[in-house]
Amino acid sequence: MHKFICYDKYLWKIWCSFSSLKLPIIKRGIKMSEVSKEKLEKVMQPILDWQTEFEQTKEYAQLLDATKEISGSIIYTFAKVQYTEFSRDAKKWTAGSLEEVLVDYFPAEFILAADDFKQIEQVLEAYFTFLEMTNKIKNAPTLLKRVKKVAPEMIERAANPVNWSPAKKAEMEAVIKTSQPEAPTAKAPVRRMTNRRPALPVKQQPVLSTK
Repeated sequence: MHKFICYDKYLWKIWCSFSSLKLPIIKRGIKMSEVSKEKLEKVMQPILDWQTEFEQTKEYAQLLDATKEISGSIIYTFAKVQYTEFSRDAKKWTAGSLEEVLVDYFPAEFILAADDFKQIEQVLEAYFTFLEMTNKIKNAPTLLKRVKKVAPEMIERAANPVNWSPAKKAEMEAVIKTSQPEAPTAKAPVRRMTNRRPALPVKQQPVLSTK
């Protein structure tokens, strides 16, 4: 199944400044906090910087080209949900919050073909390896282990439309509909036109009498 969307390399930067409105964040029906544009930009700026650095590593180079194209979106989405849902910046990510983001949020909301959800695991494994090697967060090894543990459940849940949000269902149905080839329509037989005129009747010659 073909990957449904291709995220632009710098799309997540635009998301940071999408709106100046304060966004109420709801977690299981409970209003947790309000996140302003300014606060979100401050929290996400290290993620953008780390992404640039990550793209220069051998871990990133080993990813497939198709996976590289969506790596920024995967990492940005993971970090953003960690903050908006759990009030955690990168230094405070936990294995528990990671599991909830991967098992609950990504299958429900992330617009990606189920067959391609393996790429989320690959990107995050490479990313946390990079964070561990550069000592950017202290618990990177713990997060790496949890990614490997919960990835199969994430992939399984993503394959079941029951776990999709209404918004994701609508998006996926629209993409599937537009990606299906149109059925060939029956064509009426074409009659060949010809420039030939009907042959003129042959004049019968008078028969001469031999008498």
